[in-house]
Amino acid sequence: LPKWLASSGINAWERGNHWVLQMALAAEAPEITLLALWDGKDKGDAPGGTGQMVNLARKAGKIRIRIIDTQKLLE
Repeated sequence: LPKWLASSGINAWERGNHWVLQMALAAEAPEITLLALWDGKDKGDAPGGTGQMVNLARKAGKIRIRIIDTQKLLE
């Protein structure tokens, strides 16, 4: 685990989201896409869920976000 993340005080799921995002950005690919199977709710059943990852990607500003809406899958 990188030092900047190891001492962050956040849970493993949140750390995982941050880490995966930073690895994607560090790759310097011409295009990065987050494909998320998500119900659209910012608050899930615990910290570090899909909502957090989508928000991190939005804040990064360089990431294309594609959402597969689970609510529509259940119709």
